[in-house]
Amino acid sequence: MAKRIELKGVRRLTSLAAGFRRPAFAPGGRLAIESDSKPPSLYVLDAKGRLEGRADEGGEPAWSPDGKRLAFTRAGSDGRSEIWVRDVDSPSSAGRLAGGDGSVWEHPTWTIDGSGVACASDYANPGGLRHIWVLDARHGDRKRLTCDPQRSDGHPSYAPDGQALAFDGDDRADDAREIDVYTMDLRTGALSCLTDGTVPTRRPAFIDRRWLIAERRSPSGPTLVLLDRLKKRTLPVGEQPGGEREPTVRVTKKATTIAFARRDATSGRDAVWLAELRGVKVESEAELVAAEIAHAEAAAVRAGLPVLPTPPPGAEVAVESAEDREEESATPEGGEGAAPIRESDWDDDDGEGGA
Repeated sequence: MAKRIELKGVRRLTSLAAGFRRPAFAPGGRLAIESDSKPPSLYVLDAKGRLEGRADEGGEPAWSPDGKRLAFTRAGSDGRSEIWVRDVDSPSSAGRLAGGDGSVWEHPTWTIDGSGVACASDYANPGGLRHIWVLDARHGDRKRLTCDPQRSDGHPSYAPDGQALAFDGDDRADDAREIDVYTMDLRTGALSCLTDGTVPTRRPAFIDRRWLIAERRSPSGPTLVLLDRLKKRTLPVGEQPGGEREPTVRVTKKATTIAFARRDATSGRDAVWLAELRGVKVESEAELVAAEIAHAEAAAVRAGLPVLPTPPPGAEVAVESAEDREEESATPEGGEGAAPIRESDWDDDDGEGGA
């Protein structure tokens, strides 16, 4: 991680003749954006930021992982937000996935495999708090993921490996209205809070399994921050708040690109901007695993716990079963039932093993 994290090559994509916000990247680099008209409309920009045209009536666009479908919100007949899905190339395919039941459905995002849409809703909650739900993308079957009775959740975002979900949560236990970013391990259900509640932080978006970018509402205005999921720290993007909000991320081998909304001080209209995020290295799976192991080992050392040596890369570990132990006791030393390799037997001559 470089010491300075900043946005480079910042450029405005949309005209100030009308307001646009809530950008969402497609896999190939296209962008869907929401107009500030009433009702709002969805527009699509190509990978170079040029306008392709109006896509549909609605807001909060989210592309499916294959780039062939859009999930978005649209106001229902009762004025409450609903979730809709359509094929990108077929406007007539648009259909309501959730809504019309007296509940608010908003903030859609696709699951990694494209089979579902995660969103926020106050469905089945007479207290009005919103929780995170997952909808079957074809039939609308519902599964609730969060259910804290004192927290209202929103803006879900999946990790690239699909094993974690980030979202923001507004703690209503007191009048402070603390908005924090949380992550949920979808394998275990374990919940972790990444921020400390001192400054409202919302709209998280994963960069890789470790790093997220989010919007922070500081006293001097909105700005972007990086969240380190491993070390639970918050790092500023740039030297001072620049009014950036509603970030969306696209990661390629060459660059990490951020699209965001920013309000023009003169016209008072929102515009969509594009920039390259510098100062954060997107890590490979092997690097992420190594960083997690090193962080866990350091925590164990600080706690005074013993740390087992780490096997060298590529080494195979023999796992001993109860049957193996029985055979070992009945076989002479050095025979087929000789004891398996122990962790203490690793050859550490290359200097890579050990704590």
